[in-house]
Amino acid sequence: MPTPESVLAAAVPDLSNVAQDEHVVQFYEHDDALVDKVGAVVGDALAEGASAIVIATPSHLAAFERCWASRGIDLASAKGSGRYVTRDAAATLASFLSDGWPDARRFTEAIEPLVASASKRHARVVIFGEMVALLWADGNHAAAVRLERLWNELALKYRFLLCCAYPLEAIAAGPQDALREVCAEHARALPAESYSALSTEAERLAAICQLQQRAEALERETTRRKSTESLLARREHELSEFLEGAPHAIHSVDANGVILWANRYELEMLGYSADEYIGRSIDDFYVDRNLARSLVRRLAEGETLREEAAQVRCKDGSIRDVLVTSNACWDGETFSRTRCFTRDVTLERRAEQALRESEARAESTRALLAAIVESSNDAVISKSLDGRITSWNDGAARLFGYRPDEAIGQPIMMIIPSELRHEEFEILERISRGERIEQFETTRVAKDGRRIDVSLTISPVRSDDGRIIGVSKVARDISERKRIEEALRISDRRKDEFIAMLGHELRNPLAPIRTAAEVFRRIAGGNPEYLELSQILQRQVQQMTRLLDDLLDVSRITQGKIKFKREAFDLALVAQRAVEACRPLMESRRHQLRLDLPKAVLRVEGDSVRLVQLVTNLLNNAARYTPVGGRITLTMGRRRGAVEIRVKDNGAGISPDALPRIFDLFVQANPSATGSQDGLGIGLTLVKIIAEHHGGTVTAASAGPGQGSEFIVTLPAAAQDTGLSVAIDPPASDAAAARRRIVIVDDNVDASQSLATLLRLSGHDVFVACDGPSALQTVRTARPDLIMLDIGLPGMSGYEVAKQLRDNGCKGRLVAVTGYGAPEDRQRSHDAGFDHHLVKPIEPSSLEQLIAGA
Repeated sequence: MPTPESVLAAAVPDLSNVAQDEHVVQFYEHDDALVDKVGAVVGDALAEGASAIVIATPSHLAAFERCWASRGIDLASAKGSGRYVTRDAAATLASFLSDGWPDARRFTEAIEPLVASASKRHARVVIFGEMVALLWADGNHAAAVRLERLWNELALKYRFLLCCAYPLEAIAAGPQDALREVCAEHARALPAESYSALSTEAERLAAICQLQQRAEALERETTRRKSTESLLARREHELSEFLEGAPHAIHSVDANGVILWANRYELEMLGYSADEYIGRSIDDFYVDRNLARSLVRRLAEGETLREEAAQVRCKDGSIRDVLVTSNACWDGETFSRTRCFTRDVTLERRAEQALRESEARAESTRALLAAIVESSNDAVISKSLDGRITSWNDGAARLFGYRPDEAIGQPIMMIIPSELRHEEFEILERISRGERIEQFETTRVAKDGRRIDVSLTISPVRSDDGRIIGVSKVARDISERKRIEEALRISDRRKDEFIAMLGHELRNPLAPIRTAAEVFRRIAGGNPEYLELSQILQRQVQQMTRLLDDLLDVSRITQGKIKFKREAFDLALVAQRAVEACRPLMESRRHQLRLDLPKAVLRVEGDSVRLVQLVTNLLNNAARYTPVGGRITLTMGRRRGAVEIRVKDNGAGISPDALPRIFDLFVQANPSATGSQDGLGIGLTLVKIIAEHHGGTVTAASAGPGQGSEFIVTLPAAAQDTGLSVAIDPPASDAAAARRRIVIVDDNVDASQSLATLLRLSGHDVFVACDGPSALQTVRTARPDLIMLDIGLPGMSGYEVAKQLRDNGCKGRLVAVTGYGAPEDRQRSHDAGFDHHLVKPIEPSSLEQLIAGA
């Protein structure tokens, strides 16, 4: 009868035979044996260049390293490269214990970085851990088992050999249940160095561990095999269901042509039950029996059949055209059965037959149409419902580069980019519903790889009985049009950029003119001639500014850069502001302006600023085309649930041929009627854009030249219960601003000097600088209340000057003075630290209000 020692020796190898990814436990009696066995495994790993992690007591670690040093292993080099890592067992254990229990998160934080780093350096990693022995020695047996399990969980992420060790005396003195759990957590339990020295109890426990491990390994293998068998059975069932339910006719015959199996689709296609079909010869169902036998013979000779044309007979006697694709299955070198896929192409064959019959009945017409198609510059293509090309004209050959013989019979997908292939399925779906698709713009690919922009007209092709049997496409090359459209977009963008630059450049000279006019007015005293000259200058500057504003607004609105606000207000506010803006022009021409406004509040929703602009442009337009002393009427009211704004004059009128184009950009109606040329044909275009953005319309009416004109704007009325959020402007204050210290920075000498003169007339202390450095010096010495800073300075921009002023602690109010007034320009000046943003030319009243608040 074998002894426990022989059982263990036969069942368990020593550490030299364990696998790379095993978790083993070594029982030992004496430290020398532990150092000898574990030291040999770790030393071999280090000698071979592998990574090693040793978590041990100081005495064991010192003994290991003496052993390795005696073997000539360079531990310093291994440590320096990170291949050899050591940790004190007690300190490491304490780092993740919580009330004597291993905490999983702390364990991961302490141990995983060591294992991950070692795994990156070498595929082979060897770890010795003595922390479980410390827990066992303290009597904390459950904690030792828990730590073994944490190591096993880490082994699911990384591949390493882990060796734990327990003194035999301690392990034998512990509870047997805990010992069994320790053994269960290891792939192998290695016996102590001297079997004869073992107590009977220790031998029995070790043997139990080994038998338990073998039983568990057998159970795991049985479970794995059962799982594999179950998976294979499930896969076989899925495959059987897949073949049985496939939307394609599939069958198998033996070497003699006897049907072994057929799926549901094939049985339903032919109308037979399984009992009526399976077991019979395949040639019983072929119209040409010899063809069926020939196909089986060819398969037996090793040939693979691909879409062989045949005809099969259904149970009801009908004939179906099919394409047969098949190959043979072999048992060794013996032909056993076939795998056959049958595709029903009856509809395609009938369609082809119908087309042939139709062509026979109308040969002359078809020939004429063919000639037209062939001579067409457009690509004219037809295809079957399964997407195969059936016709290809010369236009298609020229456009796509494929000859007819290269294209016909091929899938249409060959000219469709991969990322657009979904379009083909969408087109076929619409065609199947009988739809016709016109001017569908997309991209196709030529034979040489060129991508071509095309416009498609796609139509269903029908048989005589109205069934859709194919698709016809006409493809027109629109690459040149696309190129022109892109060029137009670029040109349009450059135009917008030019308009913005033009507006800026024109505002700069307008600024000193506007300022000089105001200075002239103030120093004119009571001289009526000087006052009249000043007013002329002011009116002309105002007119020029309005033209610039309209020009820029049209560009910004068409680009979508202007956002229209939505608020409720009384339309009387719009009338007040618009009349005030137009008053100088009308007074200069001695026009009689009549206002017909409702007494009750007339609520509208929209952007009050833009509606003021709309009415102002209509009034200015009327003033320009109405002779001196003429009459202009502004009427506002409610009509049929909407709000109407009417501007009527008795001026030059509009000719019938000009009325349809009156709102087009840069169009002037009868400019010679009054000799008026002071406009760009922008104002009415802007009126139309603003009205449409408010959900309204604008129309023009005139009895003809010399009969006056009327413009009617219709807007949606606001709900009666909508509160008003815009108030009437308060009257401007006439109070003079307090004396201020002001610095003007502008490289335009005329602009800076004229503005300085105007401000000095108002009693302010004014200092002038022409560039950034001098501006910084002037501000330092003058300590102004207000700094009016031009943005477009040479060398150092106004934004840079503003930043340095703020960085240097300047407390004065910063005012950006520029020719750019778009929202993005105002935002940029605000981000640069400016308090205000004024657009040239500056309105004197606005400037006075700003200074008063400084």
